[in-house]
Amino acid sequence: MGVQGPADAAREPQVSARARVVEYYDHCWDDYRVLWRTDETGSVHFGFFDAAASRVRPLRVLGQAVIALGAVAAAGVSALLGGRSAAVPWLRVAARGRALRHELAQRRMTAECADSVALRAGDLVLDAGCGVGGTDLWLAQAYGVRVLGVNVQRMHIREALRNAANHPAAEQVRFSMQDFTELALASNAVDVVWGLESVCHCADKAAFVREAHRVLRPGGRLMVADFFLERDELSPRDAAAMRVWTDGWALPNLASVEGFGAMLAAQGFTGIVNRDIRSAVLPSSWRLYKASLLARPIHWLLEATGLRSGVAGANVQAAFHQYVTLRSGVWSYRVWVARK
Repeated sequence: MGVQGPADAAREPQVSARARVVEYYDHCWDDYRVLWRTDETGSVHFGFFDAAASRVRPLRVLGQAVIALGAVAAAGVSALLGGRSAAVPWLRVAARGRALRHELAQRRMTAECADSVALRAGDLVLDAGCGVGGTDLWLAQAYGVRVLGVNVQRMHIREALRNAANHPAAEQVRFSMQDFTELALASNAVDVVWGLESVCHCADKAAFVREAHRVLRPGGRLMVADFFLERDELSPRDAAAMRVWTDGWALPNLASVEGFGAMLAAQGFTGIVNRDIRSAVLPSSWRLYKASLLARPIHWLLEATGLRSGVAGANVQAAFHQYVTLRSGVWSYRVWVARK
């Protein structure tokens, strides 16, 4: 057995975080299929809603709730008779309320991030944590960019390749199994590093910032849209709620707004700006919260029969607490842009 050096010890949290991310998405793929319709939309991120779209209409919500409760009951019966896969179609019905509205908001989020970083035709974009590739294919088609999507989750890469098959922009997009803190990529190679709800899964945020700076060409741009703590010190109650959320979603830690800005500046990034869009993402957060309330009895039933895991159950609990902590201002959703 070899002797572990300081560099090996420093990598341990990141390696552990990587393994947890892989495990999380392996166990929770059906949840994303149900609520985010990821296998159809190719999106694994929050939506961006304007003020009008964010208004709650009580009668519409009540009608959706009645349909959802009926579908949840049908899902429970289907699961008992036909197993977990038999419940998924009914759960998709339960989650369908205003699904198209949410999917349009997800597309708008992608466009908001692209416009923030001034994406332009011909740019070579590194998507750090590309999910199932839908964002990359849409960016290539809508903006005329070339994209290299990297991901540590093998299932996601497989889905990304499936999504790319026969897509009009397929020749502009490539996917690779890589950790975005240790890229097999030359220095000064890309125009834009793109991180949409992926840096939260990284244990060593400073390692991501260093690697992003290394692979960017001089004048290249960084875009990160993600979850950030509003303050470093939390009350015991807030810390406990945040722990349920972050553990359940395989988020090893969240950077604070102040801390992330300091990381970027220390690495040599300039023109650092960030925008708080928590109000624009609240409908997505609320959607997850509502789903967590409906999903709890289904999860308990399926876990008791061995059809769902504890990892999937923690995902449901996390969906509840992410909304509670966002509404109370413990964290915010920020879009960062910086230049090398």
